[in-house]
Amino acid sequence: VSTQSTGQRKTQKTLKFINQIQQNSYQNLRRYSNKNNNNNKMFEDFEVTELNNGNCKSYAIAHKKEKVAALIDPLRENVAIYLGFLNYHHYRLSYVIDTHTHADHHSALAQLSRLTGATTAASYRAPSPATQLHLKDKDIIHISPSLKLNVLETPGHTPDCLSFYTGFHVFTGDALLIGGSGRTDFAGGDPAQSYDRFFNLFI
Repeated sequence: VSTQSTGQRKTQKTLKFINQIQQNSYQNLRRYSNKNNNNNKMFEDFEVTELNNGNCKSYAIAHKKEKVAALIDPLRENVAIYLGFLNYHHYRLSYVIDTHTHADHHSALAQLSRLTGATTAASYRAPSPATQLHLKDKDIIHISPSLKLNVLETPGHTPDCLSFYTGFHVFTGDALLIGGSGRTDFAGGDPAQSYDRFFNLFI
């Protein structure tokens, strides 16, 4: 008799499913971007940079010609790094975004908004008073005239988890990891919900 709960079985299925996705992700990305020259041109105009070099990842996504950027999941202690990056590349910061409420660090949304004038954004479920733009599934964030993020609600790790899709990249926060998925034992976590959402998104 199996002693595994439904949630545990779904978590195992999720891990297997994630590995299958990741094995083909690079090939799928290249096929998508090689459909025509316009797609290649768009891909070349984007810049995605990981700025923390640690366990907690923060990403800058920018349009190199339009000189506009957004920051995803910035850490409060690394504000100087982000400002240095923006200044070096002459990028204007239009949005600072949290994928979810983080248990392991303090968000820099409020500080970066105050210093740069950027709009803060997070899920409408997020409790942070610093959030100016409250996001829900299928919303679109227009970072620049040519760069946008499509909002995907991906709860399970936390109730307010969001992912963001550019057409070339998906930023999943802690909902979907390399070779696994985010832990679901926090308050409001739900492994079955995480499995169902990602399965329905990708299949």
